[in-house]
Amino acid sequence: MSKAKRRSGGRAAAISIAVLGAMGWAAQVFGQSSWTGADGNSSWSDPGNWSPVGVPTGGTVNFVDTDGVGRTINYDDPSSRLFTLNVDLTDVGGSASNTILISSNTLNLSTENVGTLGAGTINQSGGTQSFVGQNNSLSLGVNVGSIGDYSLSGGSLALAVTTTIQGDEAAGIEEVGQSGVGNFTQTGGSNQIGGASTLELGVLGILELGVNPTGSGVYSLTAGSLTTVRTFGGSGPIHTGSEFVGYNGTGTFIQSGGTNSCTGSQGILYLAAGPGSIGNYTLSGGVLTANNDGSNANVPNGAEIIGYNGIGTFSQSAGSNTLTGAAGNLYLGYNSTAAPPTQQDEFPTPANSTGTYTLSGGTLTAVNEHIGYYGTGTFIQTGGSNTTNNLYLADGPNPAFTVPIQIQVGTYTLMGGTLSVAGTLTFGGVGSQSIGNLILEGGVATIGTTSGRGQNISVTGNVGANTYGDLIITGNYTAGSGSLTLGIGGPASTGGFGHIDVLGTDSSFEKLNVVFLSGFQPAIGDTYDFLTAGNFTGGFSVNSPYPLEVNYSPTGVSLTVVPEPTGIGLLLCGMGLLSRRRGREELVGSAPHA
Repeated sequence: MSKAKRRSGGRAAAISIAVLGAMGWAAQVFGQSSWTGADGNSSWSDPGNWSPVGVPTGGTVNFVDTDGVGRTINYDDPSSRLFTLNVDLTDVGGSASNTILISSNTLNLSTENVGTLGAGTINQSGGTQSFVGQNNSLSLGVNVGSIGDYSLSGGSLALAVTTTIQGDEAAGIEEVGQSGVGNFTQTGGSNQIGGASTLELGVLGILELGVNPTGSGVYSLTAGSLTTVRTFGGSGPIHTGSEFVGYNGTGTFIQSGGTNSCTGSQGILYLAAGPGSIGNYTLSGGVLTANNDGSNANVPNGAEIIGYNGIGTFSQSAGSNTLTGAAGNLYLGYNSTAAPPTQQDEFPTPANSTGTYTLSGGTLTAVNEHIGYYGTGTFIQTGGSNTTNNLYLADGPNPAFTVPIQIQVGTYTLMGGTLSVAGTLTFGGVGSQSIGNLILEGGVATIGTTSGRGQNISVTGNVGANTYGDLIITGNYTAGSGSLTLGIGGPASTGGFGHIDVLGTDSSFEKLNVVFLSGFQPAIGDTYDFLTAGNFTGGFSVNSPYPLEVNYSPTGVSLTVVPEPTGIGLLLCGMGLLSRRRGREELVGSAPHA
């Protein structure tokens, strides 16, 4: 279904609330119950606190006023009834907020709007808020200028856990920052969005942070559980069991503990979904899991997409991030204007995207990882562990949909920790204009095999630090184009240089760029065994600021610093006549000026 349809309910509610609050406390409107607090206490179950007098038994309940004084209502009704609830203090720009406290009992809802024109707050420390029926939703910060806050420290919040949807409808939609500002803080309890439901068309079990372009939503999770799920029945939905951090606006997810699960059949975490959106996820503790079984062709073939049509950033310093299912893939920089239109998507016209993942601690596990698909992807690892079956750098298919053709860029920089690729490291997509870069400045990268064209690998040191990149290829290494950059930052005896270990056959023919780091000047005779292989059959075209002799053997390659040539040797080099000889190749470069 369209986003416009889903947004209309919140805006209509906002208009009626504005009328209700025009004279201070909301007056009675036919079919609605409004809080007056006439009995001077905060009890929901006190009949004298309502207009008309009597505890609401259903329909629409308004806790709305415009006098600028924030008030608190305690939900203490043991009865189980169904409501549409609006919580708002409509003094736009004020610091006060109307607040509902939930510590026990069950509150059944179809729709809840918190902060429609002003400020509203829900504090839940126990009990249950349960949303049922079609088109049920929770919205925080509905309109521009509004602020909606939800604090969950205990109890359960459940949206559309069991429902049947017919036609173009939606159920279980949690919006944090629709067009205003929304904040959801979870320090305990459970928040479940979606569940065992039948769905033939539409959406089910969706969390959205920063829904519209003016919306800004923040979700903070320190303990407890958040689950977006679709577990049963139906076919053909656009999105189910997914989280959008930055839908069309700005979304931020901060997780320092607890569990966040995008599960079910198509659980996808999107950062920066729509064009112009911004999505940020910070993981410093706890468990994040996303599962996509690949059964729905209407959604991307991934479980986490960092930068779908906007700018997405994922920063992980601890905790675990696990992507599972047949489509448990990680994408950084998914779309661009060069991508084909996606008619089944809610964003049919792709936009340029940028995705960045920084890993300094914790664990990341994915089925496959795509760094720069149609867009620009960057992965920077300074610690922790990253484990995947296959790693793709700038691998989007041929972008033949725009002129001039855009170039995809995918860069993986390893400065610490471990990178383990059980299968293949692939550079570039079939027929695509792409640039794939693997930069190793520290840590250890273990890769099965390599493939693709335009392979750019840098095995250098981290400037200013006594660490150097190591690349282990457990299978074969083949590179027909691209370049290999070797960093040397100290004498060979100290191990101050990058190293490649190919357990299979190395048949690469590529350009070798040698760089000397941190002002290091090698001594004549220094030899650097930088490449070992089970069988070496390739060769290099070497570029270096110092004259080097390249020594080839059946099991590897080494570089030896030699004196600068003079006389006829220099002339022959200048004429291009000094080339590869049996067993070694001599290259002359000029030393840097003092």
